[in-house]
Amino acid sequence: MRTEASRWGLGAVTPDRTLWDIDAFFVLLRRARRRVLMLDYDGTLAPFHINPARAVPYPGIKALLARLMAQAGTRLVIVSGRWIQDLVPLLGLEQLPEIWGSHGWERRQANGAYTGASLDLEMRKIFEEASAAVAVTEALGARIERKPTCLAVHWRGLPAVTTHRIKDRVCENWTRMASDERVVWHEFDGGIELRLAGFDKGSVVQEILREEGTEAACAYLGDDHTDEAAFAAMPDEGAAVLVHPYYRVTAAHYWIRPPSGVRRFLPRWIEAGAR
Repeated sequence: MRTEASRWGLGAVTPDRTLWDIDAFFVLLRRARRRVLMLDYDGTLAPFHINPARAVPYPGIKALLARLMAQAGTRLVIVSGRWIQDLVPLLGLEQLPEIWGSHGWERRQANGAYTGASLDLEMRKIFEEASAAVAVTEALGARIERKPTCLAVHWRGLPAVTTHRIKDRVCENWTRMASDERVVWHEFDGGIELRLAGFDKGSVVQEILREEGTEAACAYLGDDHTDEAAFAAMPDEGAAVLVHPYYRVTAAHYWIRPPSGVRRFLPRWIEAGAR
């Protein structure tokens, strides 16, 4: 039977799982007194760009975010691996929502209050050494992004052979750090990142749900492998939504394609929250 979920490009995330009915989630959302919507940025609200500083939201998304912030009962949260100070200008909103940046190491509340981690002298030295070790990749076309608790090497848009050379060089230099439990490194869509261990997007979801309690209806939309921890942290009655042009095995409950799926999901959330 062709369901609304299938029309949205929503489906079972593995062959042996039954399709989750997204209509049932929106019924729950409509009845909820408190609602929490958590959104990744790159690849979810905005298209990827070779220059991340130019990755502005898809057309129409800013207006939808403004409507969500104005809606009573909805807590809107942006959850990103970006440095918050780099993300704010891209959002271009007069009023900012709550933002968690650097994979959970930074938090800017909706009222403007900010908290963030700072590296001690030893950890600063580790990140400085890691940065120096991969600086040579800039000559190959890589872009190094430095954030408070992260160091990312981007290769988006480069030829495959160059990408492999950059990746090999980074892995060669960072492998010796693998035994240090204070840092983790992983690939993302378009690069590789070294970051301080202890927080990830799953930690953000857990903290937000702890603050809201079990009665809040919640959803998380994200596209990348860094969002898998957030999907895994979502309760079964929530909506963990993979936003990606193509299907992949995931911990998410649903799958939608950007940007059309996001442009359908957000207005339906607004409609469900209208009273």
